[in-house]
Amino acid sequence: MTTGFIIKLIIIAAVLIIAVAVIGIVIRAVRRTVNRTVNRAETQVIKGIIDTATSQNFQFDGAQSGPKKISNMNKIYLPLIEKDFPGFNWTEARQMIEQEIKAHYAKRKHFTLYETAVSRYEKSGSNVTLVTESAASDEENGSKRYTIVQTTLGYIRTCAAEGNAQGEHALNCPNCSAPLKRNAAGELICEYCGTLVSGEKTWQITDIREA
Repeated sequence: MTTGFIIKLIIIAAVLIIAVAVIGIVIRAVRRTVNRTVNRAETQVIKGIIDTATSQNFQFDGAQSGPKKISNMNKIYLPLIEKDFPGFNWTEARQMIEQEIKAHYAKRKHFTLYETAVSRYEKSGSNVTLVTESAASDEENGSKRYTIVQTTLGYIRTCAAEGNAQGEHALNCPNCSAPLKRNAAGELICEYCGTLVSGEKTWQITDIREA
């Protein structure tokens, strides 16, 4: 074996050693990058779960610290309702809804309403349904309990026959909820606030329940 051949073997061996070392360094760098990427992805997933739970008022310690989040679709549905019913006044309707809810849950201890908004609106022919959600709370077994109250309204025509006072008085004013009375012109008018209800239809609450 000549000296030149031995030198060539040494050079080849050195090149292989350097190549293996470089490959090892590259592999370790790739692993660190992947681990950091995975960790960031896991962190984002966990953060997303926490944010979602927080937005829904879920508490990991079993205690709820504030009112539940309602489905507020006012920006979408109120323009549609006001277009279909030009005389519709959301402020007055909301006040009427909240008054009825408070009366419905009058026996609840420390019953409180925080916010009310339209959550759904459906109009199919003569059938009209308006659904609202209200964030509420009361006390149960000495601790505060948060809930959502769902109220359903319909634009309902009275079924009372002409001259049937009991049937006519079954309708309530959409402004203050007081009984309506037919005036000399045959129009329905509120005895309390004087609101004139045109036609034979008015907004009526058909259901109040906890969602």
